[in-house]
Amino acid sequence: SIALVAAVLSGHAQLGSLCNNAQPACAQTGLTYTNSTGQAPGHPGMGAVNCLSTTPNAAIFYMQVGTSGNINMTLRQTNNSGTGIDVDFQLWGPFPSLAAGCASIANNPANANAGCSYSTAFTEYVNIVNGTVGSYYILLITNYSNQPGTVSLTQTGGSGTTNCGILSNAQNNGPICLGQPLTLTGTGSSGSASYSSTWYAGTNYSAPLSNSLTYTFTPPSAGSYDFTLVITDLNSLQSDTSHTTAVVNPIPAAPVFTSTSPACQGSLVTLTPTPTIPGATYTWSGTNGFTSNVPVVNFPGAIPAIFNGDYTLRVSVNGCLSPPYTQNLTVYPTVVPIVTGPTEVCEGAYVPLSVTNGNAFVSFTWNSTTGLPSPGPGSNPQPVTNGSYTVSVVDSHGCTTVSTPAHIVTLLPNPLEFFGTPSLCTGSTTVLRATPGKASYLWNTGSTVDSTVVSHGGPLILTVVSTQGCERTDTVDITEHSKPVAAVSPDKICGGDLVNFQNNTQFRQRTTILVLELRSPESRFHAGRFFVVGARAPVPGPRCLSCDVPGGEQLWLQRYGGIHVPCNRQPASVVCV
Repeated sequence: SIALVAAVLSGHAQLGSLCNNAQPACAQTGLTYTNSTGQAPGHPGMGAVNCLSTTPNAAIFYMQVGTSGNINMTLRQTNNSGTGIDVDFQLWGPFPSLAAGCASIANNPANANAGCSYSTAFTEYVNIVNGTVGSYYILLITNYSNQPGTVSLTQTGGSGTTNCGILSNAQNNGPICLGQPLTLTGTGSSGSASYSSTWYAGTNYSAPLSNSLTYTFTPPSAGSYDFTLVITDLNSLQSDTSHTTAVVNPIPAAPVFTSTSPACQGSLVTLTPTPTIPGATYTWSGTNGFTSNVPVVNFPGAIPAIFNGDYTLRVSVNGCLSPPYTQNLTVYPTVVPIVTGPTEVCEGAYVPLSVTNGNAFVSFTWNSTTGLPSPGPGSNPQPVTNGSYTVSVVDSHGCTTVSTPAHIVTLLPNPLEFFGTPSLCTGSTTVLRATPGKASYLWNTGSTVDSTVVSHGGPLILTVVSTQGCERTDTVDITEHSKPVAAVSPDKICGGDLVNFQNNTQFRQRTTILVLELRSPESRFHAGRFFVVGARAPVPGPRCLSCDVPGGEQLWLQRYGGIHVPCNRQPASVVCV
């Protein structure tokens, strides 16, 4: 900042005293300062100066022309709210030196009048016309409204320039980070015989400083450092003092972050700084050119080939970058179980499914659209219909995977049915047939076709092979019935007698109607004559027989009227005497 001196004296002597403490100004870089207050509107200040009827709250500056030509400047004054307020000025020159100029205006302010404005405007235009190199101009600026605010002066036109080397204008390259070099700079020209420069340090820095305009060193610790630069014009002995404060920020500590790695392929991986630092800028870098500046980083659906590797985090606080913190992060690749087994299985057979890469997993859970398979590689679920099978596995890292695509099993049907009567009477036979169209048949009777003759009771076993190679064995039980023995009474009749016979046959059936039938053409009874024994109701036909020739004859128990007698033709004897 440029120190300003505002004095309220009286008459021309007051103006001369103010001029002797004038501060340098540079049109190209501009002049900005905080105005002076304390003298209310209408206060005479130093009294009338040329067009200025009053000169309250005055400040005075000088400029030296560095390049000949017109120098057009804009002067503006605003209050602390940014609203324009009245600004007035008086410009004198040219003079061969600042001292000659101050003596001239102290003697008579009307001398060398180069421009003046006493309007109520908050923007004025100050012009040096045809300035010559080395000549001096003096500028008086007043604050008529007595409002605190800011005054600015900026060159806006013309080919001429002012000599900015007479300004101190101390600056530094801060804020910097601890360990970086701090450079102090001023706008004077210490290499010239016309100027000298001196740096002064505040109480928080005790090392000696250089007297060159530019000085670079490394501060020993973080904090604020105050420095002062004094530039002295060796010709006029005018000095300009400026101050600069350098801020040295500390280096933040290396950050730490946590992660959800290691993780399973396809899962969300999150990197989280611990703790988060308010106001910090985060810089992430990682494998495959990954970069990010958000505090918390998410990797949805992480894939090992893209994700796995080193990840580094650095934080920047006040522009200072921390040391790096690095972790190696891992996503475990998905190992897909490979299900093997037949795709076509004979109906009723076991399906030997297995996981060929089963050593990669620690647990197995089978799933199917049918049946209840057992867990584990090599389990043998037995489906009863067509279906698809998958296995859900967990590897040693705890990652779960399901086999894909599903293993499709198609059942090959091999139907088998028996046709015929599965019973017979002792001494008789029955014929059974099986479903036709098989590739082969093998009965336990020895038959190798689709039918067999059965002559005794017991299990009848058939093994068939279908045209698709599916083998099937079924059993049917054959029932064998013993023949009942007929018994009637009386067992003797006399020729010409009429006899009523009584059925004495013992048979566990609901047989209610039994008939006796003449069996032989040589019968001693009248051939073709029948009689009924034990009938519950009258039955048409003769009830008695007559014998013509003495001798024995057999009568047969027979089926009659739909009443079931399983076995017949076991005779009872009747003798004709």
